[in-house]
Amino acid sequence: MLVLFRCDAGREHGIGHVMRCLTLADAFRASGAEVAFHTMTGPGLVGRERIEARGFRCTVAAEPAGSDLDVAGLAGIARDVLVIDSRRAAAGGINRLARQGFTVLIDDDGMTAVEADVVVNTGLEAASDRYPERGRRGADLLGPRYNLVDPALFANNGLAPTARRILVTFGGEDPYDHTGWFLRHFASALAGLEIAVVIGPAHPDAASPRRAAEAIGATVVESPASLAPYILNADLSVTAGGTTCFELAAAGVPMLAIAIEAHQRPLIASLARRHACIDLGTEFDIDPSFARNALHGLIADRDARATMRRAQQAIFPGPGAPLIVEAIAAAWRNGDRADR
Repeated sequence: MLVLFRCDAGREHGIGHVMRCLTLADAFRASGAEVAFHTMTGPGLVGRERIEARGFRCTVAAEPAGSDLDVAGLAGIARDVLVIDSRRAAAGGINRLARQGFTVLIDDDGMTAVEADVVVNTGLEAASDRYPERGRRGADLLGPRYNLVDPALFANNGLAPTARRILVTFGGEDPYDHTGWFLRHFASALAGLEIAVVIGPAHPDAASPRRAAEAIGATVVESPASLAPYILNADLSVTAGGTTCFELAAAGVPMLAIAIEAHQRPLIASLARRHACIDLGTEFDIDPSFARNALHGLIADRDARATMRRAQQAIFPGPGAPLIVEAIAAAWRNGDRADR
């Protein structure tokens, strides 16, 4: 089975899309499938280097996923299964690609009128009623059981009596420099702690968070190949509302989260309702007093961190990528295709 991934990564596209596709690609490769990628390249686009660093063949896409030119280009690329992961792809383009062959859509938003053979939605609120026109398709994979978290993160490290190792990461893009803003505004709350600051590869001005981190004696990590080592070394994290939230929860790392863009709001709110994170607010609408108290509370209170960890592990009991691979392979072998 030849599996082709169609995803892009950069300031407008979200690096998390490529990173979670790489987790799924690793699982496909481990199952014996052949795997390739098709991604855009150019200024601000960092997907290809991440993909090739993991040992996958990668061809260059001319336009964003699902565009007319993209659909035409993909018609000439051999594959048995196409996996699309892009928040810029609309149902029309996805449906045209689905007519070319077996197609899997990784979706976060409950896209309507989509004709993919399999929809994967790892969201906490994902259920069949988000896709009413698809009926109760057995091939669709919905909910956090089908997570795309790196299996290495399910390590269940011990909880320190006091949280001293703090990970600050606001995603691969961090378009408004929440990293620098947080470090400057909460420097006193972080004093005396061991701070690791991760700056993503598509940050618009890496010098700003670097200066803020150096001012408080934090360790700066720029464009790491994986967040896993830093997550597994952390007692606590301050983060944005993207894929990293899932990774932290799977690793059982207590977190405080800020929705740095509006589309991150539902994920953080959903995690907070389940007591799996503390919601600090949206964009720069943050109550400083509440944020400092919440940070100090989690640092000092091991029981509070243990309670949050139990809530996180209830959501993510184990890796989802092997389950996804097994289900997709079975649907492809059985010719279980969506009605068109």
